[in-house]
Amino acid sequence: MIQTVLLFNVPKQKTAKITRAALPLKLRVRTVSKSDFAKTLGELAGISEETKLAYDGDGISEEMMVLCGFSDNLIDKLFFAMRKTGAGLVKLTAILTETNKDWNVNTLFEELKKEREQMAELKAKKE
Repeated sequence: MIQTVLLFNVPKQKTAKITRAALPLKLRVRTVSKSDFAKTLGELAGISEETKLAYDGDGISEEMMVLCGFSDNLIDKLFFAMRKTGAGLVKLTAILTETNKDWNVNTLFEELKKEREQMAELKAKKE
């Protein structure tokens, strides 16, 4: 699998900075348009057979990023480079896995939001 950064709902200026961070690492960056949100993450990453599903929903309300084919070391390098270019981080970030490769964009988005809420609750209980 080609190591790919999938970007969803990320503004053009931030996308350019992420792309600048990814180039020296030889990573492919793909901005996913709303019309492709019905496809699975595996399809978008190029590892699953493509379907002809059309999306007609509202999309997602926040930035999201999926890292495909990354090692832990490469994730660290990308995040460091993103900070260095001024892109910062994308709060809703996931790694493509066997579990989520069959999910569509909205399913992943909802799952990441739930995880973020659970983490915030845990943090609040510790304080």
